[in-house]
Amino acid sequence: RSSQSIHTDEEKKKIAHSKDFRIDYISNMNFWRFIFCLLTSFLLSNSIQAQSQAELDSLTYSLNALGNDTHRVNRFLDLGIGYYRTNPFKGLAFSAEALALSK
Repeated sequence: RSSQSIHTDEEKKKIAHSKDFRIDYISNMNFWRFIFCLLTSFLLSNSIQAQSQAELDSLTYSLNALGNDTHRVNRFLDLGIGYYRTNPFKGLAFSAEALALSK
């Protein structure tokens, strides 16, 4: 019995408090990691969307230079796929135009 350490009530409170502090600290740290990941993914998705919008605008502008051939059909299909997520109705219109032109 003498080899066992006997903690007083005050020591038990200190130990419990230090465990609670560690748990709170870890939980708080996980919360801020989550917020950081959320903000980072939001900013990256907006950046990617802006980049692809510029690419889609460029493809739309270059339609005028193409004749009524396979290249124009492929360009309409590219635009249809590109607009699929951001503006499905516009994407469908480009795909329908590709279908009509291919006939």
